[in-house]
Amino acid sequence: MTERVPNKLDQHISPPSGDGGIIFYGLPYCDATKLAMEWFDEHHLPFTLHDYKTQGIDAATLTNWCNQKGWEVFLNKRSTTWRSFDAATQTGVTNEEAAINLMLQNTSLIKRPVIVKDGVVMVVGVDKAKYAELFRK
Repeated sequence: MTERVPNKLDQHISPPSGDGGIIFYGLPYCDATKLAMEWFDEHHLPFTLHDYKTQGIDAATLTNWCNQKGWEVFLNKRSTTWRSFDAATQTGVTNEEAAINLMLQNTSLIKRPVIVKDGVVMVVGVDKAKYAELFRK
């Protein structure tokens, strides 16, 4: 994970100290992730960005998230990646195990951003009202 430097999307520094801060799981060039990061920057709320493409994601993390919110919340069936799959692949995703396996192989299928604090999934996606409710000081 890399520490987020406000307003400099392409500039990252060393891993966080593990202080229980806010972690954004997403892609730095994703519009949804950028919108969320901008909101946090505007409200001077520090966070760490975990970039799926460069840092990956593991089955244990996805399983933990699915146990908290359900796999359907994380599998982005509106994505270009999902739409590129054939019907057999799409209809084969009927349970958590199948969804996790597909998300591990194609991290762009995971809805973005997933915002986690102290191991708890706080918000999935862009929801500024929810951000204000949960994170404003």
